[in-house]
Amino acid sequence: MKHHINKITAKLMPFIGMCIFIVLLIASIVFFSYIFIIGAIIGLILLVIGYIRSKLLHAKILKARAKYHQQQQHPERTEHSKGRTIEHEPNETRF
Repeated sequence: MKHHINKITAKLMPFIGMCIFIVLLIASIVFFSYIFIIGAIIGLILLVIGYIRSKLLHAKILKARAKYHQQQQHPERTEHSKGRTIEHEPNETRF
């Protein structure tokens, strides 16, 4: 009797293994689809926040860009220079 049970379980084990694999595959697909949906919602929220910020701060950004470009074109007009100034004679040679 025990020999017959071993034969039956030996024949059924591959099917049981495949069933477990299919159930795990379907469960993982459902799980990752939920993660994908949550990621899409978070991305949409960040996109909306960025769009609102860009519309609200548009004038401020343009003013900052204009100031930056003005400083790049006329560096002597900046409020204060950083670093040190090394003065030398134009004909002076270096060692």
